[in-house]
Amino acid sequence: MPAEAAESLWSFPFAKHLALFWETIFGNKLWIEVPEWLSQYETDLWDSILLAATLKEKGIIDTLSRRQSEYADEVQIPFRYLVRVKSEVSGPGWNGVGNSFIDEKQALVAAIGEALERYSIAYFLPEAGKYIDASFEKIRSQALDIFSLAGTSPEERNAKNSALPLYFNQKIIFRWMPGYSLTQERPLLVPLQLVTSAYRPWRTGEEPLLRIFVSTGAATGATFEDAVYRGICEVIERDAYMITWLNKLSPPKLDLESIDDSRFQKVLESFKRNRLELKITILPTDLPVHVLLALIIDRTGAGPAVVATGDASLSFMEALWGAVTEAASLRLEVRNHFEHATQTGEEFGFQDLSQIGRKGRLLLWARKGMEREIEFLLKGKEIKTEDFPDFLSSRESAKTKMDFIAAAFKKEGLEAAAVDLTPVSIKSIPLKIVFVVAPQLQPMHLEEALPYFWGERLKTVPQKLGYPVSPMINKLPHPFP
Repeated sequence: MPAEAAESLWSFPFAKHLALFWETIFGNKLWIEVPEWLSQYETDLWDSILLAATLKEKGIIDTLSRRQSEYADEVQIPFRYLVRVKSEVSGPGWNGVGNSFIDEKQALVAAIGEALERYSIAYFLPEAGKYIDASFEKIRSQALDIFSLAGTSPEERNAKNSALPLYFNQKIIFRWMPGYSLTQERPLLVPLQLVTSAYRPWRTGEEPLLRIFVSTGAATGATFEDAVYRGICEVIERDAYMITWLNKLSPPKLDLESIDDSRFQKVLESFKRNRLELKITILPTDLPVHVLLALIIDRTGAGPAVVATGDASLSFMEALWGAVTEAASLRLEVRNHFEHATQTGEEFGFQDLSQIGRKGRLLLWARKGMEREIEFLLKGKEIKTEDFPDFLSSRESAKTKMDFIAAAFKKEGLEAAAVDLTPVSIKSIPLKIVFVVAPQLQPMHLEEALPYFWGERLKTVPQKLGYPVSPMINKLPHPFP
């Protein structure tokens, strides 16, 4: 880093103490370049840094670092943070990352929050006396309806011809955790295997497999309501994405030139300068949430051909920034994986698509020519941002946002429940980690060994919103991470 960048740090009160803090707590110095126009916000980082130190002391995280772009020919994200989770579980997908084009604190807080989320779902196992083992038949009135779970069809479960233990009935014993129904506003028992990766009883034959665990629905927030709002938005996002992908729907696409935000237009210009195509589609959902899918297409062969990811929010611009930032960050990750795999001669395994997992699908879509497989996503009509006002002001409280979405679920006859996963060691910190489960919403699969091709909403939502429904399922592995 240039000397003048380092010197700019020292102009702030307590800067020397802060530099020593980073060196002694996290094992290495973190020099933060402070652009002149950001100097007024720099002190806002201190609380988040102290929080990270507390999490380090409690054995939850190992390190926190500012990330630099590995590639000069990519869209540059100014603020990128990485928080490494406790080493026993650290690895691809198990660390916290935070990125932002416009707000450094947002990037830092996001990285810490995601690290907490990853730690919680990796380690969460309730103590004896804080769960019950029972059949659905015995606790039906108090429990989440496991027979309403979308993903694997009843016929597939009942066939008993899968290598995985999918069959279950009302008499089979499951382990249940206390949760809270957002729609019924009362306690509700939730199967433990749905909310933590630390409990996988189907591997030892103790329980049938309800779903292969993924992190969809896990979230960190300043309060329980804040975490629930974030978690339920992610569940809705994945539902909309899978409904779109499996039906090969052509949703509306956003006219990016019409976005009246100079900061966004600057980012858009960066994509063009690097010969990358940024496309945003508005995914269909019958719930009052904006769900946006960001696609980055590279026809040059210099980097991944296709990267896709999304975001959901009651605020249209929040969803837009979230989707674009996530996609730009993911592209850097995929490019790194793809180049490493190519250099080392790693076997991609594309000959047998049923063996593809998260990393495999990202590498599959990195190959030149795969952009042709997403053309259906770009055939929708072009729309402008003014067609999509916010459902609620971003200034509304987290509880108001949570209640608003919960009311929509109730109106549609959908269930949503939340389980508190906050580690005991941080109960004194004003943060909550939750896992939201919405059984009827279409889940996103990452393992092609068990793709989720069944769910009532796969047909009812497109029909309700006026889309043609194809009898055929799109079985090509999706590009979502």
